Amino acid sequence: MAIDTVTPGEVLYHGLNWLKINASPSRSLKERLGDFSDHYCVDPASVSAAFSDLQTTTIDAARISNPNLRHLLMALYWMKTYDLEKRVASRFQNTPKTTRKWIKHYVCAIAALSAEKVRRMSDDVAAVGGKPAPNRSAN
Repeated sequence: MAIDTVTPGEVLYHGLNWLKINASPSRSLKERLGDFSDHYCVDPASVSAAFSDLQTTTIDAARISNPNLRHLLMALYWMKTYDLEKRVASRFQNTPKTTRKWIKHYVCAIAALSAEKVRRMSDDVAAVGGKPAPNRSAN
């Protein structure tokens, strides 16, 4: 199975452009990353990894065989803002019906994927006898 990939740079560029935010390299990377995080509540590298994970997961409910970066970012934007679907649709140049369909699809996939990818502090605490585990790098 061929996997579509997007680089963090592509995620950053498209994520800002779709919201009509200046993604020009003439702006500092710190400014562009700040704008991205303000609107999606996640960094471009995490979106890039999630884009791949949605294709390769063994969790059927989380697998999306042909993911669309715009739809993934639209779902992340909605999860950050919890805005009215017509406003989200307008920001991403979609109809409300299309927006609703793709947000639901990607939010459900992300929720299913979280069982495999999200570690909870309570899991770490239980693993070391009620004391917080030492800092470890993410998987």
